[in-house]
Amino acid sequence: MRSDPILNALCRLAKATTTETLNESLEQSLLPLLQPSSLVLAWGRRAPHFTMAPVYASAGFPEGLLHSFRITDPFFAIPLLDSLNVDEPPRHAQISHLVQEEHKLWWGIFKQKGFEKLYVAGSTDLRSKYLTYLCATDIQLNHDLSADAVCDLLGVLTPVLHDTLGRIRREKKRLKEKRGDTLLSPREQEILGWVRKGKTNAEISAILGISFPTIKNHVQNIINKLNVSNRAAAVDKAFGPSDETTMLNTWMAQD
Repeated sequence: MRSDPILNALCRLAKATTTETLNESLEQSLLPLLQPSSLVLAWGRRAPHFTMAPVYASAGFPEGLLHSFRITDPFFAIPLLDSLNVDEPPRHAQISHLVQEEHKLWWGIFKQKGFEKLYVAGSTDLRSKYLTYLCATDIQLNHDLSADAVCDLLGVLTPVLHDTLGRIRREKKRLKEKRGDTLLSPREQEILGWVRKGKTNAEISAILGISFPTIKNHVQNIINKLNVSNRAAAVDKAFGPSDETTMLNTWMAQD
């Protein structure tokens, strides 16, 4: 297989700065390179409990399976991976071999769609806090691209995708924090920071040495400025959703 398309795909995926440009890179470089019948990319968090949501799904990926990538239950497992050890090498399998009970849903839908072979790969960061998961079906093989070579390629591509998704997540978080900063005074930002840590008005009063009524007024001003109804909503609007699942579900929205 020629290296030029691979290098082009790697460069485009590495340079993506928004979910929109990432999706364009997937459509214009990765899909033509692999030519899968379907592909889904998901992003998740491993701690304090496992959550995951799809970031991108090609037109050919069965809609009935996308819910398997929207995971909020800590007892769920990554679809078609035997454990949360996403650092295991990428692998491929025949759809007909998915005979385990937990894979029956996948087997039935893939068989109905006429898919024959499955490829899965995962990547995580150094602290193993976040994960990226890639699933593709029926990648076009030829004399230059064997199934094992595809796995080797996914082993290079998936960490690049993980770095890109992490960078996009951090930028989204930074922009949300910046929007909150422009509305609030330095004192209000400080107080909201303590609210974010779960401190009550009385505790914040003791920490900052400010009277309880003053803290209460500041908190109410924060709520009014951010146009929300309560403290939790103020934290979410200023710093981004505190519930990781909510954050993950925003990946499919346009920037």
